[in-house]
Amino acid sequence: MKRKKLFRWMSLTFMIGAASLCWKQPRIVEAYEDDEYDYDYDDYYDDYDYEDDYSYDDCGWYMISSDYAPGIAVRSEPSKKSDLLCRIPYGTEFYVEAFSGTWGYTTVDGETGWIDTDYAEWIGDDVDDEEADYWDDYDDYEETGEWYYIISRYKPGIAVRSEPTKDSELLCRIPYGTWFYVEALCDNWGYTTVNGVTGWIDTDYAEVDWDDDSVVFEDKGLYKDGSEISSDSFILPDSDSTYLSRKDLSNLTLKGLCYAKNEIYARHGRKFKAKELQNYFNWQEWYDGIYEPSDVTDKKIVKMLNKYEKQNIDLLATVEKEKGTYSVK
Repeated sequence: MKRKKLFRWMSLTFMIGAASLCWKQPRIVEAYEDDEYDYDYDDYYDDYDYEDDYSYDDCGWYMISSDYAPGIAVRSEPSKKSDLLCRIPYGTEFYVEAFSGTWGYTTVDGETGWIDTDYAEWIGDDVDDEEADYWDDYDDYEETGEWYYIISRYKPGIAVRSEPTKDSELLCRIPYGTWFYVEALCDNWGYTTVNGVTGWIDTDYAEVDWDDDSVVFEDKGLYKDGSEISSDSFILPDSDSTYLSRKDLSNLTLKGLCYAKNEIYARHGRKFKAKELQNYFNWQEWYDGIYEPSDVTDKKIVKMLNKYEKQNIDLLATVEKEKGTYSVK
């Protein structure tokens, strides 16, 4: 009997010992949570080390080489889906401190963020003085840095010339509503690059809003009551989040219905073959055109549309057709 009790006691002891070896203690997280508050953020870029694509190899001065009218985005993170901080136009120079993929970390126009350097070209470790030498030929030039838009409806378009004079070579013409960024003024002539051409435009035929960042066009003809629309707003702000009614569309002109319908596609980055539409959406600060118009693109964007957008497009198309269909140029 004593042997049986001893055997049972030894077996029980062995089982308890084995169980204690297999049992895992719960992970202690207090120390980790406390360490978060003491974490040293001296190196902002540590957040991107996990991708193993952060480098200093190609740091230096870059210049925006894309003439995309609204300007190239400066974003809060190295991703097209991150917050838009500002846009910088063709010819803007900026210094890249570090890279994550093709995204360069920089400070420009008072904003610190990331720029996709696929839209820029490397100009060296030090910026040369060739541009400064160019201005030596002009005694009365004044550096500015403002967005203008053409307000003249002269049908051939306003001239872009090789020099700040009407007698100089005609390089091209730009139509009403075209945006351009003026780097410097010589009298009333603005030095700019527009549609891939660098030259001078007589700003007597253009306008800029000096008091507000959101510029308003003289007359877009989108609303029956003559309301104007600013460059940071939507024709129908809720078209992506609520079902619209015919009453919601009652103040829109035929042109307004057309623009509002295409505004839904523009929200998703679609570009447009019609220059009239493309110029309008280029003017909008929220617009980021990334998809060229094609059957493949349209099928892709249709898949992006939510239930509100799909029904609102159908309603806008129906009402526009009832009124006669607007022909874009």
